[in-house]
Amino acid sequence: HYRSHTLQVTLSTATPCALPTCRQDARQREAADREELMARAEVGRQVKDAMDEEAAVMGHVTRSRRMMAEMFEQGGSILANMSQNRERIKVSSSYHPRRSQNT
Repeated sequence: HYRSHTLQVTLSTATPCALPTCRQDARQREAADREELMARAEVGRQVKDAMDEEAAVMGHVTRSRRMMAEMFEQGGSILANMSQNRERIKVSSSYHPRRSQNT
């Protein structure tokens, strides 16, 4: 506490300035600091939003890949079943030849 008081006294004696002007300068510096902080915060929000959007896109891609893999697997199963059914039909038709329509 003693140091800061001494420092203030030293600064005020070293740089004579009218009290209203010093306050105005301090307010302008504070306003500039606030503007800089707000600008940084906005940039941070934009980066966060871009990262969130990228994460969402990656989630969509992952879900789409999973769905495509499931569809491919289902399609393969369907084709395999159709092939088995075809073979069964061939075998059963060879045991039971079609009757001639003339009889």
